[in-house]
Amino acid sequence: MDRTRNKLIAVITGICLAVTFVAAGLALCMQPLATDQFAKTACVDSASISPFTADQLAEGAKATREYTVGNHNVRELQIAEARINVELYDTSRTSSPLTTQEAESLRQIVAAYNNGRGVDYTSLKQILDGLDERYALDDTAIGHLDDVYDVINYAIPILIALAVAALIGALWTIKLGDHKTKGKMFLFPGAVLLVVFAALGAWAAVDFYGFFNAFHSLFFSNGSWLFSYDSLLICMLPQDFWMDMGILWLATTAILSVISVAFGIKLLRKS
Repeated sequence: MDRTRNKLIAVITGICLAVTFVAAGLALCMQPLATDQFAKTACVDSASISPFTADQLAEGAKATREYTVGNHNVRELQIAEARINVELYDTSRTSSPLTTQEAESLRQIVAAYNNGRGVDYTSLKQILDGLDERYALDDTAIGHLDDVYDVINYAIPILIALAVAALIGALWTIKLGDHKTKGKMFLFPGAVLLVVFAALGAWAAVDFYGFFNAFHSLFFSNGSWLFSYDSLLICMLPQDFWMDMGILWLATTAILSVISVAFGIKLLRKS
């Protein structure tokens, strides 16, 4: 009976370990440094089809990341949009859709925010709503970011619970299970993930657009993640950005999987 129980716990723990390895990759991708580094590189190319510079797009990307997986403060996101639009107006008025009055209003709003004074968020939203999707995030873009925020916040408690379960199960099995049971508990999750992620990586390398759409369709309404190629959202977070994120996610999960497989094999050799 004890042996059967230990094997069952090992199987459940293996599943939890696999999910935790995947979640670790996601957690790393959600860190500010990842967005900062990848946006700086990816936005160099997207700046060629955007009125904004690569640096301005990268700043917008960081604010978008904070809204989506951070504090979810839409006013801070709007301030970031205002800031890059004021910079665009100051450096290239012919590329800016702002009138002189709108530019001055946004400048005062940004200054008030920076100095901790009261901000006229109503006027800020009115001006941003008057811009097209190349210069500001419209309601559809904000709605998609809200959807991402909801999915992530729903998933995080579950992923944490599974990680805790994996830790408890692993400690239980290491203490009470035989070497064969312990070995399989570490070997199979890592091996399965390596095969699955290798297949997904190959798919993404051959048809990233198809992979990207298929992945999004698992969590979001059909087509709600699709925007014009020159929209602000796409220029801030272009395809190269997501490819870099995918590589980071894949590499993190793969490294953990290899460690798990190696540890599993070592234990099996002792059985």
